[in-house]
Amino acid sequence: MTLKYKYSGGKYDTSYKPTVTVERKSTTNYFVMSSYNGSFKNSNTRYTVDASGKIYGSAAITPKTFTVNFDL
Repeated sequence: MTLKYKYSGGKYDTSYKPTVTVERKSTTNYFVMSSYNGSFKNSNTRYTVDASGKIYGSAAITPKTFTVNFDL
C-alpha cells in the first residue's frame, strides 16, 4: 500500500486527503481495494487508512477490510 501526502514547512497538510494505492504482488491470493477512508491521528503524526475490498484466492473471493497505520 502506498500513501501520497502533502508536507510543507515542517508539517503535514492535514486538510488534504492523501491518495492511497494498493499494488498487486501475486497472481493468487491478492487484495483489490474498492474504497478507503483515512484520517490523521496522534497529533497528526499518524495517518490511518481503513481499506475495503476483496481477497481473490485460489478457491474463493472473500470481502475484507484492512486497517493500515502510516507513522509520519
